[in-house]
Amino acid sequence: MTPAQAGGITVSLTGVLVILLHGDLTALTSIEFNKGDIIFTVALAIFGLLFGAVAEASGDSWPVVCGLHLGCGAACLVPLLIWELFSRPVMQFDTANLLSLFYVAVFPSTLRICVSIAACN
Repeated sequence: MTPAQAGGITVSLTGVLVILLHGDLTALTSIEFNKGDIIFTVALAIFGLLFGAVAEASGDSWPVVCGLHLGCGAACLVPLLIWELFSRPVMQFDTANLLSLFYVAVFPSTLRICVSIAACN
């Protein structure tokens, strides 16, 4: 990462903070995190590491990069799937659940694959 890129990230994140806090920096002292916030932050970090791995492998062909994405995604999701299977009731296979599953499986994966291919070109 170049200093200009680091500066751009810093400026962007500062702008996001200003917008979220409505310009009131004292609001930072009253922020409370719930379980969803922490899960999202971990997922964001994993995606960042995965994207970094793709950037590192950008010299490889797009099937290799897609395989890297699929492998890393499975490595992160399979332990959670096993935990969910043992701790929650089995999902009902009705129309709403199947359509939700289809949406989550197709659209984010397609976006991820497009990013991978673009990183290779």
